Amino acid sequence: MGKENLKRERTILVIGANPAWQKTLFFDQFAIDQVNRAVRFDAYPAGKGANFCRAVRYHGGCSTRLFQFVGGENGRRFENALRQEKLAFESVQVEAETRCCITCLEPEAGTMTELIEPSLPIPRTAASKLLARLEKKMSEAAGMAICGSRPPGIEAGFYWAAAALARQAHIPVLLDVSASIEPILAAGGLLLLKINDEELRRLTGKHSVPSGIRCAHERWPEIVIAVTAGADDAFLAADGKIRRFILPRLDSVTNPLGSGDTASAVFFSEYLAGSPHGEAFASALAAASANCLTPCCGKFNPADRDRLRKAIKIEVIV
Repeated sequence: MGKENLKRERTILVIGANPAWQKTLFFDQFAIDQVNRAVRFDAYPAGKGANFCRAVRYHGGCSTRLFQFVGGENGRRFENALRQEKLAFESVQVEAETRCCITCLEPEAGTMTELIEPSLPIPRTAASKLLARLEKKMSEAAGMAICGSRPPGIEAGFYWAAAALARQAHIPVLLDVSASIEPILAAGGLLLLKINDEELRRLTGKHSVPSGIRCAHERWPEIVIAVTAGADDAFLAADGKIRRFILPRLDSVTNPLGSGDTASAVFFSEYLAGSPHGEAFASALAAASANCLTPCCGKFNPADRDRLRKAIKIEVIV
């Protein structure tokens, strides 16, 4: 295998259009309508794209390049922190301040309260600039991941155009997004859809996950569909089968935030490495559970991932 092909196989281009500067506050006790004083805090770059890249790094086997819009003081903090983590990125600078998200954790009680600032509008010209930067990097890509919501001002056609670049390059796309994706699914190509159970209900109108998967496959028969539901059973439709994944119960949870992003990252990494679909998703779910044991989104101990993988049960239901 040549060096160029080796490089192509290891790089995932990650679109994280709606980043957030994450602050996590830890409390001995947290109460609504009271003054709450944190005992410590963490701050780091987050949003689904950054969380995806961090999880890939902890899992190993692939590199990533994050494409994003950043602005203001939070945007500068975001980029500087990505450099410190040695996560590659391409930013389009905008006037809108990058949003801040605050997570309030009460470890003893096992509670999490999430406060999310609104995303400010992004000009259309910024979307064109980011697509141009994405196109220049397509030659190094093994796959593309489209992660999370679009900020105001960025139309649904932005994600469609990004997916079209991947189709032209004949590389797979993982979609970790649910809004306005029907045109992308209809256009075909190598597509993996990772959504949660509520997003599947909105997409298909079906209340059970298996019926929602069947409905989606009737409309888009070629796509791989992976569905998570927090600590409840997960499902995968691939290779003509629907599999149920029964997850082990965790004795304690530090912070569940970012577990879905971790699942997407590890699933796609394993898929690109050639792992069978079922094993790739089982590893992803184990990593997502391991992420719950740490305070940082997208971060996990590989030993916890491997231990939890052994406890996951897989059933073929169709």
